[in-house]
Amino acid sequence: MPYHPNIPRLLTPGSTYRMAPGTVEYVIERRDLPDAVVPTGHVAVADPLGGASRRLPTPLEPGKYPLIAWVASRRRNGDEMDRRVAALQLLVHDAPVARWELTGAPESLADLGDTEYVGLTVDTGRVAVSDVTALDALSTWDERRTSQTFGVRPGRTDPVPGIVETVVDGTEGANVVAVGSGWGDGVYPVFACFDDTERFTGYVIDFMVVPEP
Repeated sequence: MPYHPNIPRLLTPGSTYRMAPGTVEYVIERRDLPDAVVPTGHVAVADPLGGASRRLPTPLEPGKYPLIAWVASRRRNGDEMDRRVAALQLLVHDAPVARWELTGAPESLADLGDTEYVGLTVDTGRVAVSDVTALDALSTWDERRTSQTFGVRPGRTDPVPGIVETVVDGTEGANVVAVGSGWGDGVYPVFACFDDTERFTGYVIDFMVVPEP
């Protein structure tokens, strides 16, 4: 089957991953971010500097939605080496995830082989979740303004690597919330999540940081 990580484990504070005894361990932390302001109900994920974006399939009620960064603290012998965002979650309903499915165009999903996936292409090491109107507004910014807002800041350390939040649509209040994309550039899958009653609970972007069992 296509790539299918253990999403509930990834969304559990204190989950610990390691490849073998005595090696680097990854300990998951929950970090709450500014809410995503979604005036139209249509959400997209994007590389805010590179310009690539994907509109997500399920429309939401206009409003504000919690965003959560699931951060992996990478440790050796108990000492933290660095921190990487392992997943970014847009929460629509606060319920345990019971089922999750890869998002994408039906024709692209149909051709996937074992462990394959489709996702958002990232070229600048940052991923954002926002209303589509915020991305439209962001596209009007010049390169200097975009780079000053979302560019990497050498020497800066934050509990959530790469965190940036800015309001880009002053009329509707739509904002762009961005975080560092795990190891950096790559293609990252987006999963639609559901609870045990099949109610849609939100989206999770997996940055493929933690080792799978």
